[in-house]
Amino acid sequence: MAIATKNQAPLSLKTHLLTFLQGLAIGSANAIPGVSGGTLALVFGIYEKLISSIKALAHKPFWQAVLKFRIAEAFKVVNGGFLSVLIAGALFALLTLARGLEWGFQSYPVYILSFFFGLILASVLPVSRYIKRWKPRTILAFIGGTLIGFVLVGLTPTNLPNTWPFLFFSGALAASAMIVPGISGAFILVLLGNYEYILGAVNGRDLGAIAIVGIGAVMGLLSLSQLLSWLFKRYHDTTLALLAGFMLGSLRKIWPWKTGGFSDTETPANIWPALSINGTLNSEVLVSIALIIFGAALVLILDFVGKKISTQTS
Repeated sequence: MAIATKNQAPLSLKTHLLTFLQGLAIGSANAIPGVSGGTLALVFGIYEKLISSIKALAHKPFWQAVLKFRIAEAFKVVNGGFLSVLIAGALFALLTLARGLEWGFQSYPVYILSFFFGLILASVLPVSRYIKRWKPRTILAFIGGTLIGFVLVGLTPTNLPNTWPFLFFSGALAASAMIVPGISGAFILVLLGNYEYILGAVNGRDLGAIAIVGIGAVMGLLSLSQLLSWLFKRYHDTTLALLAGFMLGSLRKIWPWKTGGFSDTETPANIWPALSINGTLNSEVLVSIALIIFGAALVLILDFVGKKISTQTS
């Protein structure tokens, strides 16, 4: 049996801290329409691990352990140390940052979208390194995923009543989208026409609405995780290429410059920004470009740090 050394505890703490920060980033991303938490999970290199943990929640070994009150065993089956810390980070972000993100997105949509545009654009590179071999089928999956993502994010939002069954359905679809790179849970809520309602429910602590959406979200996560896990086992590179394509195609939705701004009641068209106004450089464009570069650089830094910590703890 291995004996723990003095420097192993800090590494474990460092790993949990990194996982919490990853959850924080994933939770924050899912509060912005057009930005996918699944994308960040892929960038961080924890996507397949996350899918496997979620899938285990619906399997017999987990529930056998729970019903026999073997909590430690149930915790181990679902990789609870990783999953609980990641969820804690995501929930902390959703409960504490939702109001700030709502304000920032409404007040400075171009700047917020610029940051995430750079982040997702750069994400395609680190994600592609998880593909072992680029075969013709893999390339076709990437192109197909890009086209599907491009078309999907251009769909026109609906406007349906926020009844409890519809909130449950919205939660299930949004949660499913949260683990699909390139398609955000928030964007699905925008398409369904209840993004502002649910974000307001979170900020206003409407426990009834939150509970209904949450139950639907759990059902959606458990269902889709089974399918994704099956696809990864049998068609790993093809599935990953398809998801990477979704990421690239989704950039259409978060292009920073649009006619009429960003709305959950219409689909504004993308436009090229005015580089100058009355002969003077447009400061908004300069700041936006800087934020795109910052978002891209942040992804590459996080990818480097994540690989370094993974190497140290393996």
